[in-house]
Amino acid sequence: MRATIAAWISVLVIVRQGLCLDLAPETFIKYANGLAEREEYRAAAEEYYRTLSYFPSSRDDSDMVEGMLKLAEKSEDYHFTVRLAQQLENSNYSNVDKCLARYYRGRSLYWMGRHGGALMVLDLPNGCPPEVSAKGQYYVGLTYLRMRAWDDAGRVFEKLDAGFPFPDYKARALETAHDGPKLRFRSPGIAGMVSFVLPGGGYFYAGSPKSGLAALLTVGMLSWGAISSFRSNNNGPGVVFSILGIGWHFGGVYGSAQAARRYNEYLADKLIGGVEIP
Repeated sequence: MRATIAAWISVLVIVRQGLCLDLAPETFIKYANGLAEREEYRAAAEEYYRTLSYFPSSRDDSDMVEGMLKLAEKSEDYHFTVRLAQQLENSNYSNVDKCLARYYRGRSLYWMGRHGGALMVLDLPNGCPPEVSAKGQYYVGLTYLRMRAWDDAGRVFEKLDAGFPFPDYKARALETAHDGPKLRFRSPGIAGMVSFVLPGGGYFYAGSPKSGLAALLTVGMLSWGAISSFRSNNNGPGVVFSILGIGWHFGGVYGSAQAARRYNEYLADKLIGGVEIP
């Protein structure tokens, strides 16, 4: 029985390989391009990878490899992009392709907010094409910007040589590193403490006055309901109002801290978003 199953598997593999060999790689590429036009970017990247697997000679085209990685990144499924890049790095591809894969893996880690990992991966090894290495270093600088390590970011940008293909971005990135310390970020800890003392106060500090007003009114009304109930000897409703009020109050403490983080992300995106190279 096992021998029969193994035989059928072998036949299926042979048939599949035969069908693939009868088709030119252009057929697969055309299908992948169609998927990309329909904005099915992950499926298109997977089809490119399948083409590279079935037709190893296609690996000689580094533009095709980079196009696949760009599509994977464009899908915004960065976990998928990281896995795909790692597969390329650990397979029989050229050094140029492996450098490209590592670069896009580092970019994906950057977009995921995994800054420590991005710094390690984007520091490309010796032997990578100068342009790819320069772009990797540029994203190292961007990562430092996201970490608010303004001086480190400035030093990285200054070291980029004249061969960097995006000189305008470099100039703006240096300005960003210089202007970064002037921004007033909000401390999530302070926002939480202010809301603990004054319900909703942390939202005002974090730049969300509407949420602050809503939190203040809600906690105030629940507190008034609890006090009125206890004064009227309606202990049941008083307990319910108290529990709701306390829960809403501590929810506001957490929410105001999150509002401060969102405010900081907004400031960072506004500052850094314009200097991220494509």
